[in-house]
Amino acid sequence: MAMAQKQFGHTWWGEQWLNALHAVDWSNRLPRGRRYANNGSVQSLRVDGRRVEARVKGSRRTPYKVSLEIPALPGAETEQLLDAIAADPALIGRLLNRELDPAVMEHAELLGVRIFPRDWRDLQMRCSCPDGASPCKHVAAVIYLIVREIDADPFQVFALRGLDLLGEMTRRGLDIGDDSRGALPDLVELLPAEADAETHHDAQVHAPGQPARIDYTGLPFLLDALLRALPADPGFNAASTVRKAWQTQMRRAMRRAKTALEALGGDAAEPSETNQSVAAQADPVVVLDLDGTIAVGGVDAVDDLGALLDWLADLGPAAFTAEAPGVAAWQTVRNAALHLIAAGAVVPRLFAVGSRGAGCLWLPALLDPQVKAVVRTLGDALPDDLVELGDADQHQALAPAARGTLACGLVVDHLLREWAELGGNQADDKVVALLFGDGCEYFTAPGEHGLPERVNQWLSRLHLAERAYVPVLSLDEGGEEQGFTLSIAVAAGGAGSEQPPVPMADVLTEPAWQSARAEVLQTIALLAESYPALHDYVRGGAREPVAVSAEALPELLFDVFPVMRMLGIRVLLPKALERMLRPRASVAVEGKSTEASGLLDAADLFRFDWRVAVGDELLSAEEFEALVAQAQGVVRFRGEYVYLEPKEIERLREQLNNPPALSGAELTRAALAEEYDGAPVTLDDSAREQVRRLTEIEDVPLPAGLAAELRPYQRRGFAWLYQNACAGLGAILADDMGLGKTLQVIATILRLKEDGELDEGRALIVVPTTLLTNWQREVERFAPSLSLAVYHGPDRSLDANPRPDILLTTYGMARRDAARLKRRSWRLLVVDEAQNVKNPTAEQTRAVKSIPATAGIAMSGTPVENRLVEYWSIMDLVNRGYLGTRKRFETQYGKPIQIDGDEQAAERFRRVTAPFLMRREKSDRSIITDLPEKIVQDQFCELTAEQSALYESVVREGMAVIEGESDTFQRQGLVLQMIMALKQVCNHPGHYTKETAPLVDHSGKGLRFLELLEAAHRQQEKVLVFTQFREMGEVLARWVAERFGRKPGFLHGGVAHKQRDALVQDFQENPASRVLILSLKAGGTGLNLTAASQVIHYDLWWNPAVEDQATDRAYRIGQTRGVQVHRLITRHTFEERINEMIRSKRGLAGMTVA
Repeated sequence: MAMAQKQFGHTWWGEQWLNALHAVDWSNRLPRGRRYANNGSVQSLRVDGRRVEARVKGSRRTPYKVSLEIPALPGAETEQLLDAIAADPALIGRLLNRELDPAVMEHAELLGVRIFPRDWRDLQMRCSCPDGASPCKHVAAVIYLIVREIDADPFQVFALRGLDLLGEMTRRGLDIGDDSRGALPDLVELLPAEADAETHHDAQVHAPGQPARIDYTGLPFLLDALLRALPADPGFNAASTVRKAWQTQMRRAMRRAKTALEALGGDAAEPSETNQSVAAQADPVVVLDLDGTIAVGGVDAVDDLGALLDWLADLGPAAFTAEAPGVAAWQTVRNAALHLIAAGAVVPRLFAVGSRGAGCLWLPALLDPQVKAVVRTLGDALPDDLVELGDADQHQALAPAARGTLACGLVVDHLLREWAELGGNQADDKVVALLFGDGCEYFTAPGEHGLPERVNQWLSRLHLAERAYVPVLSLDEGGEEQGFTLSIAVAAGGAGSEQPPVPMADVLTEPAWQSARAEVLQTIALLAESYPALHDYVRGGAREPVAVSAEALPELLFDVFPVMRMLGIRVLLPKALERMLRPRASVAVEGKSTEASGLLDAADLFRFDWRVAVGDELLSAEEFEALVAQAQGVVRFRGEYVYLEPKEIERLREQLNNPPALSGAELTRAALAEEYDGAPVTLDDSAREQVRRLTEIEDVPLPAGLAAELRPYQRRGFAWLYQNACAGLGAILADDMGLGKTLQVIATILRLKEDGELDEGRALIVVPTTLLTNWQREVERFAPSLSLAVYHGPDRSLDANPRPDILLTTYGMARRDAARLKRRSWRLLVVDEAQNVKNPTAEQTRAVKSIPATAGIAMSGTPVENRLVEYWSIMDLVNRGYLGTRKRFETQYGKPIQIDGDEQAAERFRRVTAPFLMRREKSDRSIITDLPEKIVQDQFCELTAEQSALYESVVREGMAVIEGESDTFQRQGLVLQMIMALKQVCNHPGHYTKETAPLVDHSGKGLRFLELLEAAHRQQEKVLVFTQFREMGEVLARWVAERFGRKPGFLHGGVAHKQRDALVQDFQENPASRVLILSLKAGGTGLNLTAASQVIHYDLWWNPAVEDQATDRAYRIGQTRGVQVHRLITRHTFEERINEMIRSKRGLAGMTVA
């Protein structure tokens, strides 16, 4: 690739060299020589000390030979010049950054030393062309390319005059390290070294297979700051093109990344069953060889990084944490990479490829502490073998910091190059191609010597914090009249150093700093690009601090220091300046009196006045005007500094004069969070009393007719539900499965009835069809005094007289008959498995929300399954409008929490929803001690139409055969045979008819079985499933594979001993193995399966001891969690009789066995 045409003499020292051509008599020689330099006519260029030799293609077949010889500098004066350079620390610092300070010319002119040629006559030039002009166009082309190399490497200015400047500086006592000589690092050197103490001090520890909780909200927008930190005119020809490309390509990539992130939080379709199945079996591994080659393995039909990322994008936000931890890890890496790109928080790092090649890898901008924290958390959570680095023969293990950096960097690098659109000069420029093209270029053409090193030096400003010694800037108060002063000290780089910083004056003079002095000067020279006064400070020996006037202070604080801090430079400020205050709009909140009915309206609890917040102080409009009347800029206010920016003052004035309207719901949220738009909110005593009423739970006596003992956490849940229902407020009960949500709600309804609250409006309960029977049984069992009717089926009616206390219906009926249900008065609306209304645009959700009720209760063990908007939908059902519109909710909470991981937004969300949400988990310490070790629940299921018809047919035919048999023994055999057939029908009609691929929708048990598994999957729990039928076990295994993308193990009598052990070990140790199916006889005894915390008995055995033995595979010594047992029983079938018999046997055993 040829270099794009650029101007020559881009630096002032390169321009001085071009003076050698200014006196050429033939004007056409210069443009033609320039054209030759740009079009590749110079085929070779070799610089050897003061001699230059080149080959230039002309009109003849054989290239012309060009040679130049530059005269040496005079001896004595040159020694004096070198002494002057060595004595000027500011000049040395710039030289080491490949910058010539103009002071070099001043020193040279004072000594009469001509560093640069004044015209072409100063050069001895020869060319084999027949052109009689001197210099000819071929010589001119060579001089132009020499200037290009001088632009990239100012040391060439001295080398062409016979001087090794770095060597001369070393001879004068300066220790010039390899970094100052500009060599490119290798690929390994780009990654963080072994994590230090600071890196792991606050690191989060993640259990294997668990996703990293990464807070992305602290990520600053870095693109503009990074570009500001780099000199606009760095001295290499492609600089302006590179800077423009960086800005335009990154902004394009940022838009693409934000779109991708929005897709993660949007209404994307769930992954296909095929993709789920592939993901469940995948274990992606990426290997980067030292030459930059990337290899991908571990996923079928995915063999490169682009294909892997496309595949991950197709999977969408679905979680594969336990099923495939490697897939989950790469999803997290991709998510992190998208966030970093969206923030512009990535930087290019160059590395050596061969002798003249350069590679580029975009990596996270670790110079920023927030970026470093994100990458550190990511690295700690990634599997050790997720990404590897090495050559073809050996791959080396990476420390967590390096692992997170490399994995994230590979994704960032690929996406940036995939999204880049290079056109015009950008496409022809090697440096731009290095950054946004293929990522590897060879700089072997004439005039390109030193260019990648120059680019790397330009980028080195972004990695100052990695150096052995780092400056520490200190801004100090100088008194009322003196303003502030700025000084520099030097500290050891990296974490863990306890040595105090050393004053810069000592660094410049103490012998102990001789070896490190050059690097320190080099770093300070880079900082002086942002604040030129530092040049004179160092030149003066750092004996007097830099004076900073009050007028200059805002620029230093808000423009210069942020860039320096971003570069990893410590900046020390007076305590009063550390917390620079800015005025912000806020509110003072007062409470309203409550209506006599006692009902609270979450949207009508408070009133407010607008104020201006300055720190923790709230000012009235008059007080604010008094503050800004006499001063602007940085001013003292009540012992602290406040920055009064004119534009911000005018904006606040406009807001106070035309205050925005706040809805009652917004005001309630502000009162609960005690902040508004980031500014503090003040509450008067009446407002605090309203908040107390919303958030405190008082003890409430249980209803007299409750036939159950509530555990302490259940009593608290009942009291909270009752309080909110009495106040007319909604509630979301989000306890884990098995903690008794249904019982707490039944107790609440019963107490409302005993209080007379159901005299006018009744309770409407909406449930999935599979839970109708369970609710009926639970109400009959725990609150027999409550009357209940089921609104379901073709004979459903609302005309019962008297009206029942509870009307139980399904989501399907609510959707179909919403208009009829709306015409009735409802004191309480209860929705069970409320995730069924998680989609706010679904017809079912809109229908249920259209049914008015004085108060509402939503029950769900998982109110958020995929996206936070699901919570908004459920909350909007029970507290209409409380969280604002969906769009505003997404802006305030959805994106900050779900996409950015904003812990502050999450905490604010918890505060504003606390009065209306209660969630207890089985892992809570306060719950564990209150739970039984084993919870057994009967799950009653309904026969489907297919099952019901077949069940009646089997009973009818069976009874006919039995009645026709006179032999008692034969009759008993026929009865048992019929019972076995009916068991199979209850399992699934296809079980009885030997159907090859029975559909789950044809079995009430099958539907409930998958619902229980989905709930367990959401809670990351493992499940044992028992059945007495091997053929039914095969059907269950197929259903599980189809629904969850991974075929479960099935342990039955036909499994060999070795395979049996492998199944048990896999279930116990593999996070991805979530379900194990066992035949009752083969798996009922002798196994230790304590990884499971849930047990499902798909069908019941006659003997309770056999059932208990099977349950004890999970409930035994070594189990660290409570065990939840689900017994599936088909209602209105003989299974209810079997269950009664089992209960009777179990009760007899309890009475007779000690």
